[in-house]
Amino acid sequence: MLALAAAVALPAPARAGSTGSTSVSATVIDSCRFVDVPEGTLPPVLQPLAGYASTSLTVQFRCTRTTPYQFEVDAGRHFDGGTATRQLQGPDGDDAIAYSLEFAPGTGVGQGSQLVTATITAIVRHDDYESADPGSYSDVVELRLRDARSGKVLAQAELPLRLSAPAP
Repeated sequence: MLALAAAVALPAPARAGSTGSTSVSATVIDSCRFVDVPEGTLPPVLQPLAGYASTSLTVQFRCTRTTPYQFEVDAGRHFDGGTATRQLQGPDGDDAIAYSLEFAPGTGVGQGSQLVTATITAIVRHDDYESADPGSYSDVVELRLRDARSGKVLAQAELPLRLSAPAP
């Protein structure tokens, strides 16, 4: 009887269980973000023969790999719907100077950690500037990155623009 009790008290040998597998998956959502958005300061148009003043700015952003994006620039806070022109608003709120923007690239595909550089050029023609009262003129345009497939806004940022008009 004692032998039987001793046999029952001994631990059982370990046995291997069945092996299984676990699958893991992840979904990377389309996303973009602006990394660098500078402030744009236009030089004064002091030389009438030059015809215009301009400044070029570089904006940097990144999007997840394979995200098709569309880079957009809105009309600005002081857009004049009657003349369909962007306007730099003057210090008294009544004066404005018309300007235009050119930008590239408009579309592309995200490359993950690789930065994309977009160039925005702000242009003021001398004819639009010559009768402006002295002071600081400004506008703010909104930059957007949209998913080119769905149209969903993935990122947005504000770009301030300034022009200082000296006294004649």
